[in-house]
Amino acid sequence: MRFKSLFLASALLFTGVAVAKAEEPVGARYFTQIMPVNGSATVFTAASNVNGAIIRTTAIWTTANGLIHLVASYPDGSQRILFTNLATPAQNSSDNLGFSLRLPAGVGLLIVSSGGASGYGAGGAAITYDLL
Repeated sequence: MRFKSLFLASALLFTGVAVAKAEEPVGARYFTQIMPVNGSATVFTAASNVNGAIIRTTAIWTTANGLIHLVASYPDGSQRILFTNLATPAQNSSDNLGFSLRLPAGVGLLIVSSGGASGYGAGGAAITYDLL
């Protein structure tokens, strides 16, 4: 009986943790790109981000020995890594950003890659977002 009580208490405590809610938007715009070795791709430019942006979902995958960064590009020329995924030499890797990110107006978004399995590219990214 004690085990049943502990189980029910645990179930009540953790119910709803990390569960997506129906009212959480996915993002009206999307970006999907297979990345070459040592390449970059623009998700959206700083000029197109007039009122701010919200990155809703992000999935990044890398091939063996690959590295992919999600990078914010600021008007002053600085770049800030928001999210990254690195694969070991012997295996591929993937990861999802578990929350939304809000970027201020005038900030662009890039995917930057390096390394990767020869002939296969560095990996790729799939992103949904909203420009406000």
